[in-house]
Amino acid sequence: MKPILILMGAGKTMTYAYRYGNIVFGFLIVFVFSAVLSAVFRSEGDMKRAVIPIAATSILNIILDPIFIYQLNMGIEGAAVATVISSAASILIMACWIWIKKDLFLDLSPKNFKYDSQMMKDTLHVAIPSTLENIIFSTLAVIVNTMLVIVAGTDAVAAYTAAMRIVQMCMIPMMGIGTALLTISGVAYGAHNYKNLKTGYNYAVKQGFIISIVLAILMILFCNQISSIFAYTSASASLGPQIAYLIRILSLFVVAIPHGIMSSMMFQGVGQGPKALNITLLRSLAFESIFAFLFGFILNFGLIGIYAGIILGCFLGGTVGFIWSKLFIDKFEVESKDRYESVPAK
Repeated sequence: MKPILILMGAGKTMTYAYRYGNIVFGFLIVFVFSAVLSAVFRSEGDMKRAVIPIAATSILNIILDPIFIYQLNMGIEGAAVATVISSAASILIMACWIWIKKDLFLDLSPKNFKYDSQMMKDTLHVAIPSTLENIIFSTLAVIVNTMLVIVAGTDAVAAYTAAMRIVQMCMIPMMGIGTALLTISGVAYGAHNYKNLKTGYNYAVKQGFIISIVLAILMILFCNQISSIFAYTSASASLGPQIAYLIRILSLFVVAIPHGIMSSMMFQGVGQGPKALNITLLRSLAFESIFAFLFGFILNFGLIGIYAGIILGCFLGGTVGFIWSKLFIDKFEVESKDRYESVPAK
């Protein structure tokens, strides 16, 4: 863990990151199992019960954090313990619905399990690329943080991390639309309903851009107020202006990302995991990192060049994914018409 934290620019916060990570990574199964159970409810279209445990986890974490950190005097370890307990609580809620109340269409009893090699292969065909996408995002974070440390030191990493937290919050509605698109795409593709696939994808992209533009405007208008959340102590006060400045810049990143997210989600929904992975590879590791290095170091624009490269790379990568998705849907429409609509009615 230490070499990874160094690459990510932990710097003087290494001790805190290491102590926190030891606990969180030690109980990683809690977070994985919680995500799996939530996915079961989403797969049945029960979005309400998929969201309730997540909300309960967040609220409980907010309550437990000050208790473990201050009242029990556990410091950074207390924050990690509170996170683990909160996530475990969501498992208990969902396990009660599934195995005690048995309030689920799917019966998750061991007696119903039957190993199927083809089904496992189909699952991994989507799951492995999706997993690699998350690894790519983590790798990109390491690359960007390394460039920031070289140009401006660990304070730049701290400011960037804080601003990206706001970006990640802004991406939540888009990820929600993308998750819905994933399900709709799977159903439409399986039913050879090209109209629903096309309509669902176009609607998701359109709504993604509308929401991202609204959120970007709010980020610009309230950047100073938002930055104060991360710089309310005397030790972190100096980061306030940097964070506010970054929030304004990264508002453009929020606008640049919807079509890329929706394209990846659509390909995952139709079982084309490798295509979704290629979009992420192109967007993150290729375009974002290369343009950030080009503008920041080769053209010597420094910090602003790194940020500009990330935004431009994200938009161009998403645009390639958008074009690829359109071509895929058009091809699917032609194939569906030839195969099904050309057959004479009996």
